[in-house]
Amino acid sequence: MATDSSDEPSSLQLLLQRMKSRNDRLEELVKCIREDNDSLERRLEQSAWEVGKYRSRFTDPRDFKTEAGRF
Repeated sequence: MATDSSDEPSSLQLLLQRMKSRNDRLEELVKCIREDNDSLERRLEQSAWEVGKYRSRFTDPRDFKTEAGRF
């Protein structure tokens, strides 16, 4: 009735396997989140640049003087 312990993993080994699996999934999740974050940062920078470009057309003091001089 003696069981060979090498055939069956111990509860500690099973726990270790589950922890490694969970860690792998978390690492993959972190990788995906970082990629999404990088993508969002690039889009935000592009949007900020476009808004700045748009605003610069209307906030340059020389434009106001030119517009005021036309009337």
